Amino acid sequence: MDDYIEYYNTDRLHWALDIDNYETPLMAFRNKAATDDIRSQNPKWMEADING
Repeated sequence: MDDYIEYYNTDRLHWALDIDNYETPLMAFRNKAATDDIRSQNPKWMEADING
């Protein structure tokens, strides 16, 4: 199962993502992740990070 999850997130293309640029779920996550600067401007996000 671990191998499949890794394949799904790192190698498999997903039609809902940028298929023209061969974007995988992991690439999409990294490209869309908020920076620390953005997070510091949104206290609710910081609370969610701290409180899980």
